[in-house]
Amino acid sequence: MNAHRSSLPVRLALIGLIALAAASAPASSVNVGPADPMTIDQPRVAVRLTDPATGAELGPEYANSFLLDTGAQGIIAAGYAVLEMTDYGYRTEGRFYELGVGGMIAFDLSAEYNFEFAGTDGTPYMISRARILSDPELNLGGFGGIVGTPAMVGRVTTLDLPNLLGAGGVFDFDYIGVDFADALPAGGLHRYSAPVALVPFDPPSENNGPLMPTYGPIPVVATRVACGPNASGGMFILDTGAQLSMISTAVALELGLDTDGDGDVWNEAIAFTEISGVSGTVMVPIVAIEKLVLPTEQGVDIVWTDLELVVHDLVDPEDPGAPNIPGIFGSDLLTTGWIRAVFETRDGGAFNRIHLDFRSDDQARLVLDVNSDYAFFTHTASLPGDANEDGSVDLDDFVTLKQRFGTAPAAWFDGDFNADGAVDLDDFAILKQNFGATAAP
Repeated sequence: MNAHRSSLPVRLALIGLIALAAASAPASSVNVGPADPMTIDQPRVAVRLTDPATGAELGPEYANSFLLDTGAQGIIAAGYAVLEMTDYGYRTEGRFYELGVGGMIAFDLSAEYNFEFAGTDGTPYMISRARILSDPELNLGGFGGIVGTPAMVGRVTTLDLPNLLGAGGVFDFDYIGVDFADALPAGGLHRYSAPVALVPFDPPSENNGPLMPTYGPIPVVATRVACGPNASGGMFILDTGAQLSMISTAVALELGLDTDGDGDVWNEAIAFTEISGVSGTVMVPIVAIEKLVLPTEQGVDIVWTDLELVVHDLVDPEDPGAPNIPGIFGSDLLTTGWIRAVFETRDGGAFNRIHLDFRSDDQARLVLDVNSDYAFFTHTASLPGDANEDGSVDLDDFVTLKQRFGTAPAAWFDGDFNADGAVDLDDFAILKQNFGATAAP
């Protein structure tokens, strides 16, 4: 899990209030069941640095597979990748401090280089005259480094999960496919989108030098969690670099999980685990959560049930000036069902493709192409054909169906009464059969 974090501006708290104000759940939902215990894979890109003055390539040549991390503001080279680049003339010009799960850590700050990166198809993209962070002692497991949001803003990044199945044979496996594009690819019948706010982080106050790394904003998405009658939520950081999703201690307390009243959930934890970031490793509790909900623009909730989430505070909850970060929406949610798909069923998980549409700061979206063979679609309205849910099936509902006829993907409020993802003759038949009906008082 990447923990390339800095302090959020206060306006993030205002965005969170907007999310909580719209917390009433719509009647339609896509139920994807429990998240996997951890993500099966995380997106990656191939990278290369070049000197803008000479055109010389600095590598890395072998450790060139970097984690594509929406939870990271910048670009970090680690371990052997740094040693390779140093052999080819890589230079640093300063130091820069970052705050991670293990505390503050100092990185080397590079000279200006052209930073090239490519997804699965090998098409190169470039950030000109970038300054990256590096640490030759940092170990990121199988990754040579981290590529954050500077590579994703201004374009659509697609994560192709069926690519995990490789060529399709029983023993074929591959990585998550990564593609970059200027437009959102066409989708299927069950495509849902959630608004994303791209929020700039302020660098830690320990940095007072003139040089700054290449930085991008951090995406946050409205998320709700519930346990029994208790609910909480807010704007969770959308973090492909997090193998496990998490909630803050404050959210855990709002959910009523502190049954002994001691102010934390260590005694109530169902398990404990270590989470690692660029600044170290910490032990954290895991708690059972009944439900996690991602509201969408289509009036449909994406719902995970029976989850196990980490409880950890990314900022000091005792600091009155610290921003409210209620949780992390991690890769384990995005790759739900794919552990079983890869190792057992060889069919698919909850989502076929995930699109990070960061083309515009004010219209960013998390777009999910739902696998209809995996997810369970429900609508709790009591009256079939009542598109506007006013308690009667009438001309208003017919007008809605007529105007939206042929729409796909579609939701109940468009006239999709049988939840097959499209407004068609089957939905007209449902409305016709129930025309004139009214809901029981």
